[in-house]
Formats: sequence, structure tokens, C-alpha cells
Amino acid sequence: MYRLCIIAEDETNACNVILQDMAVKRIVGVTVTKLKAKMDKDKPESKDLPEKIKNIIGKEYTLVIDIHKDNILNDSNIYYADYICDFKSTNKVSNSNFSKAEQYSLSVNEASSLYI
Repeated sequence: MYRLCIIAEDETNACNVILQDMAVKRIVGVTVTKLKAKMDKDKPESKDLPEKIKNIIGKEYTLVIDIHKDNILNDSNIYYADYICDFKSTNKVSNSNFSKAEQYSLSVNEASSLYI
């Protein structure tokens, strides 16, 4: 399984966010694994990001992120997104699984890499 690492920011700070396959599929319509397979087939030597990934740069999304012990104790700025969707200005995410999670709007500043 592949993941996408993005640099996300809001008016207070920037952080690295890891998006798993299904989170990427929610915003670009296809998993990172399928994008990587297509890249390997079409342009095996290319280091360029797929157009679908480039298209998310500069857009705003709503994220629910996991906060791990490293984020608190070691001041790590690497987070994992449990949920992502187009930005919605609301007080909570509509999915009841995340009703207690705080919601932030983050702008994708850079899609930095596809990796395992």
C-alpha cells in the first residue's frame, strides 16, 4: 500500500500529513496505489507527480487527524489523516465516527511524495 505525504497549512502553522489510500481516493477519485501503478506503467523513470495529485495543491480540505504520543511529547509535526474531504465551514464533521474530533481547514501547500 502506498501513501501520500503532503505539507498542509492554516493561518497558524504548517505540518506534514500522511494520507492513506482511501483518503486520497476521497479527494482525487483513485487510490495512491493505482496512481503509482499507472505511473510505473506509463512513465517508469519519471519522478513527476501525477496530474490528479498536482491538482490538489492550493486547495482547502477538511481533515480529521490522529494525534499520537510523538506529536505531544516530541513535538513531531507529522500527522496521519483519518478523514479528508473538500473544505466545509462547519463546527463538526458530519460522519458520526468523528463527531467528537476537532475540525480544521488546511490548505495543501505541497504534495511532496508518494512512498511505501
